[in-house]
Amino acid sequence: MKKTLFLLSQGVGAVVIIFSIIWVVEWLGFDFLRWSPISQFQSCGEDITSLRREFSAATNWERISRELPELKIHAQVNQIAQLRAYEMAARGYGHANPEGDTAFTLMNLFGVQYEITSENISVLQSMQEAIQGLMSSEGHKENILSTEFTHFGVGVVTDARCNKYFTQIFLQPADDTEG
Repeated sequence: MKKTLFLLSQGVGAVVIIFSIIWVVEWLGFDFLRWSPISQFQSCGEDITSLRREFSAATNWERISRELPELKIHAQVNQIAQLRAYEMAARGYGHANPEGDTAFTLMNLFGVQYEITSENISVLQSMQEAIQGLMSSEGHKENILSTEFTHFGVGVVTDARCNKYFTQIFLQPADDTEG
């Protein structure tokens, strides 16, 4: 039991260090995807930063077209969503990694306070397919259109086979800040 807890705390520590490095590098103005050792995910000639902006805009368009308020980007959750996309592409899993960690584990780990939260994920060839697929699924569509959420973060990673890993993390922050 003690050994398991020790290994778990080592894993959490490593995630904290990785997340902190990503945050500092992005805060300094570097494009983490271009400088990271996992740049093999930036294949197929696509700019991941642009894809993330387009994915955010497409998500908000679905809301605006139904006269719902636009979601604001939550800076910290946006980074967590990108980290989740990296990890899903690298390790090949869905909502929970093999250790059982989820987007909510990371949000709690990094002190993101929220009233309510939810996550959508998708693996497809294009952003348009991802949005169409998410909007065709009742549960995913509910997350996108929910008036309970005011903020979100998105992640997009492209692997060597040109598959794109999309993440959306929606939330209502506890203190209603933009992060």
